[in-house]
Amino acid sequence: RRESVSSTASAKSYEERRRENMARGQAELERRRSQLADAQMKEKAERERKEREEAEKREKLRLEAQKREQEELLRKQKEEQEKREAARKEMERQCQLEWEKKRTRELEAMRTEEQTKVLSLKAQVQNLSAQLSAESVRSTNLASEIRDTRTAVAAAKCTIDGMRSDRDASMAEMQQLKAKVKELNAKQIALNKEKAELDAKAKASEGAGEDGKLNMMEITLKQLREKVEAARAIVETKKSDLENNKSQLSELNATVDSLTDKCQKVWELYEERRKEYMERRTAPAESAWPAAEAEWGPTNDTWDTPAEDAWGDAPIAPAPSAASPPILEQKSSTPISSEVAAITDSAAAAPQPRPGSVTGAGRRDSGRDSATGRRKNEIAQAIASYTATSAEQLSLQKGQLLVVRKKADSGWWEGELQAKGRNRQVGWFPASYVKVLQSSGRTSGRTTPVLSKMDTLPAETVIDKVIALYPYTAQNADELSFDKDDIIAVTDRSQDPAWWQGELRGMTGLFPSNYVTKLVN
Repeated sequence: RRESVSSTASAKSYEERRRENMARGQAELERRRSQLADAQMKEKAERERKEREEAEKREKLRLEAQKREQEELLRKQKEEQEKREAARKEMERQCQLEWEKKRTRELEAMRTEEQTKVLSLKAQVQNLSAQLSAESVRSTNLASEIRDTRTAVAAAKCTIDGMRSDRDASMAEMQQLKAKVKELNAKQIALNKEKAELDAKAKASEGAGEDGKLNMMEITLKQLREKVEAARAIVETKKSDLENNKSQLSELNATVDSLTDKCQKVWELYEERRKEYMERRTAPAESAWPAAEAEWGPTNDTWDTPAEDAWGDAPIAPAPSAASPPILEQKSSTPISSEVAAITDSAAAAPQPRPGSVTGAGRRDSGRDSATGRRKNEIAQAIASYTATSAEQLSLQKGQLLVVRKKADSGWWEGELQAKGRNRQVGWFPASYVKVLQSSGRTSGRTTPVLSKMDTLPAETVIDKVIALYPYTAQNADELSFDKDDIIAVTDRSQDPAWWQGELRGMTGLFPSNYVTKLVN
């Protein structure tokens, strides 16, 4: 290359070489300038890049520091929040512990109070059981006294009837003797007249034949006088016997009156005890738990169960009344008091009283009157439906018939649903849901006159007589059992066409009407 340049330079002139050198120098200068500019630009770009990187690094460090600061702040805030939450939880735990301790003390006090109440209720139940046992024993004693009194009154009545028949026979015999005495007195007067005439004739005639006739007449007169004296003695004896019978009759009447008074007192005492017992048994059960217990949230089902589940006693529910034996119809013309007549009739042919069943549903007697005929039950009809809210209440359907047994001042009545031939329900219901139709009461047949101070027992009316086509066995206590071909006296068939009320062999009850047919004479 040097050789080519030197050869070229020799050939050219100086000026050309200078221009070329200038051009080359300028080109080199430009080149170096461009290189310098490029280097400066590169350096500037590198510097800017470094500055940018440094700024980014500083920004990154700043962001990281800021992030660390935020994280530290968040951590501190979280720690503070955790501390506050822990303090709050600790406070809540302490409050919960305090509340639980307080609640525990309250529950302990409540349990102690409830245990005290349970013990008092158990003691009350034991007292009531003892009273019930005592009342049962007393009722048994009263029943035995009533039976003894009935037997004594029946014997006294039989004695009185016998004495009355003896008195009637004595009176008839005395009347006959009086008639005979009158007849003998008339004969004696006639004989005295005849004797006087004969005496006059004898004195006038003074004949022997007349003396013989006079003697015969005297003998006859003497015999007639003896007969008259004997008749008078018999009359006096009968009069004394009649006086004795009258005195004995007065004594027996006094005895019957005393027995009647005693029987009446015993019966009134028995009725009073029975009513007290029934009031205790049929009163609506009141809650034994305080109203404050509602705050602790017991459900209604908690206290709706009977008391039997709690301590083994029967629930307080309506129980059947101890009805006295029904009185049979007995015709008598003897005017005695109604108590004596009732006792005599019952002692003669009274069946045993039909026991009422004591179940949880509360089946009771049929609502008829007792033997005294003084209690009248009312018939009511439901005018609206009602749903029972406890075991002691009755659910009603519109149109159902009920026998009202008891009325409370609170507006609740105790009644018995009329469902003949089936188990009857007894319970309490609001009086505003029913309307009273009429009064009902069982009457007992009596034809014996009674004293004015006693209530008269109305007689049962026999509507018709029917004959049994098939035998029937009673399924409930208020029904009547009979055999085929038995003749039943129908006393009531207005309440239910399918079930009639009748009387058979002194027993009164309900029987199905399709088991019988009308009796044709």
